[in-house]
Amino acid sequence: MKIRDRLVMLFSSLVMLNLLTVVIGGVSLSLVSNNGPVLSIAGQEQALVFKLTYLAYVYRSQISPSDRLTTRKQIKDNLDQFENSLKTLDQESDKLGLKPMTKPRVLAQLQKVETSWVVYRQYFDHILQGTPDQYAGDISDINTLTLFITNELDTLIELMHREAADLVEQTQQMLVSILGLSLLIMPLAYFSVSRIVYSLTQVTQTAQRLSQGDWEVKTLVNTHDEVGILSDTFNQMVRQIKASRQSLLDYSQTLEEKTQELEQILTQLTSTQAQLVQTEKMSSLGQLVAGIAHEINNPVNFIYGNIPHLEDYVQSLIRVMQLYQQYYPQPVPEIQTEVDENDLEFLQADLLKILDSMKIGTSRIRQIILSLRNFSRLDEVDFKWVDIHEGIDNTLMILAHRLKARENCPAINLVKEYSQLPLVECTAGEINQVFMNVLTNAIDAIEEHNALRTVQEIKQNPSQITIRTSVLDAEWVMIAIADNALGIPQQVQKDIFNPFFTTKPVGKGTGLGMSISYKIVTDKHGGKLECVSTPGKGAEFLIKIPIRRH
Repeated sequence: MKIRDRLVMLFSSLVMLNLLTVVIGGVSLSLVSNNGPVLSIAGQEQALVFKLTYLAYVYRSQISPSDRLTTRKQIKDNLDQFENSLKTLDQESDKLGLKPMTKPRVLAQLQKVETSWVVYRQYFDHILQGTPDQYAGDISDINTLTLFITNELDTLIELMHREAADLVEQTQQMLVSILGLSLLIMPLAYFSVSRIVYSLTQVTQTAQRLSQGDWEVKTLVNTHDEVGILSDTFNQMVRQIKASRQSLLDYSQTLEEKTQELEQILTQLTSTQAQLVQTEKMSSLGQLVAGIAHEINNPVNFIYGNIPHLEDYVQSLIRVMQLYQQYYPQPVPEIQTEVDENDLEFLQADLLKILDSMKIGTSRIRQIILSLRNFSRLDEVDFKWVDIHEGIDNTLMILAHRLKARENCPAINLVKEYSQLPLVECTAGEINQVFMNVLTNAIDAIEEHNALRTVQEIKQNPSQITIRTSVLDAEWVMIAIADNALGIPQQVQKDIFNPFFTTKPVGKGTGLGMSISYKIVTDKHGGKLECVSTPGKGAEFLIKIPIRRH
């Protein structure tokens, strides 16, 4: 039997029992309540009989016509009221649901009351129409009739009370029977509801475990009712959700992988764009530097090439003057005056010093121009055999002004530990750019460190940059550039080669230098760029590149 049918049957039985109880109680209450008006009217009639008897005595004793007239009116009103009560009593008695055995007795008693009342009324009519000397006999009969009527009314009231008591007793017996039947139905209802609650509890617990992520759970309800159908449907739904969830997880995994790929592509595009911009800027800068170096190189070469001839000419002139002084020690006064005013001996000695200074200065300018021309090969993208030491020295030549001493800041010591390196096949301009970025960062770190120290502390522990080169094996060379600044924190080291990452103030660093350097060394040349740093003890960048292009 289905749950709905069982519940309908149980609840229908309970509802029928409740309705039967209500109906029986209502009927009993109605019958008992119907006795109420009859009993009330009987009581009122008793009161009216005693009042009429009292008014009869008052009427007899009164002498004043006005008083007698008032009492007479009261007697008539009470007689009419009693008449109306009898009519109402007849009507209410017809509504009583009396038992067959009780009803004749009640009706007979009512008939006695009405018969007595007819006689009672005749005596009062006689009193109201007669003379005072006739009242004595009438009053005596009225007393007798009053007692008779009240006794009859008492008998009627007792019959009605007995009828009500019997009805209440029967109602109680019927209610006890209905209660016993309800007690028999309740265990069956409890058993049915318990089965339903147990099945629903199983489904609820399964749903809770499912909400906690247990996708292997299933309900174990094997009934063939609605809960069993619900259980089977629930299990089927769990299987469908599990399959859909797995599909969603697979799709989410695929989507996450695609997202990571897109993020990597975006990062590569951003880095490539930045590198292209930086390369274009450096290429333009290289062309500018190369142009300036070329323009300066020609006049400097002209000066540098003529200095030896000038030196020969000056030497010849000095020798001629020395010979002239040797053979003509006593010149004319005018020449002697001119020699004394111009200090000819000082001019001869200082002129040679000036020539030496010019030679040193023009030689230095030629070296700087050569370094600029070598470093400016940033637009060269072809692999060539390059002297690594020459590239480092050219970079140091350009950065020489940052290594020199300044006000309240001693010079940065430069230590070069060069090994014998073979020529390396690489792109010279880009490798020079790597040297420039690493050395610039080292100088920046030292300047930040020096800003936190006094001049005396700097002199006690001088700032230093150490450049070491070595051959690792037959295929690799290494360039190590170290400083003795504050070092790089561990949490920063993992990000220093990321594009746009910088620890420098806004406007001083773009975050592209080390990123571009990393790509040049690793992607372009197949090498390695590593950072080794201990906070408080400086940092060292290791540039490892293959000797021959792979």
